[in-house]
Amino acid sequence: MKNANRGFTMIELLIALAIMAIGATLATPLITSLIESSRLSSVANDIVETMAIARSEAIKQGRDIQIVPVDGSDWSQGWRIEDVATNTLIRQFDAVPAGLTLSASVNIASVGFGRNGARLAGQPQVDLNVCGLPERGGHGRKVSLALSGSTTVEQIESGCE
Repeated sequence: MKNANRGFTMIELLIALAIMAIGATLATPLITSLIESSRLSSVANDIVETMAIARSEAIKQGRDIQIVPVDGSDWSQGWRIEDVATNTLIRQFDAVPAGLTLSASVNIASVGFGRNGARLAGQPQVDLNVCGLPERGGHGRKVSLALSGSTTVEQIESGCE
């Protein structure tokens, strides 16, 4: 009986390693795109959640509730929900992750809801744009807040600012 060697040859191992390297190289851009899309959706969902909480609190408490940027003007640094009459903090949200920006379509210092759940009188319709890095295609999400208080989310395929 002949004693057979078991295992892989060096050539077989190098070929397998080369195939894995090619696969990893091809998969990296897809994974990066998937991660950025997930981060954009997460921030957009936080905004929708914020609007729902503020609207619900306005109805529940029977008072005006507003959402304001933490630092007073830059929505990317985070935002908070507060009672207008008492300046009581209801909830605060952290800054958006690095590499993303959040900006309003109009220069607005706050988004408010009245006791009926609708937006406060005199506030314009506003879109909050969550944008990724321009060098990655400028993808993003647009969260539109109607005067009635309802929100919609749309995907921005390119040119997000």
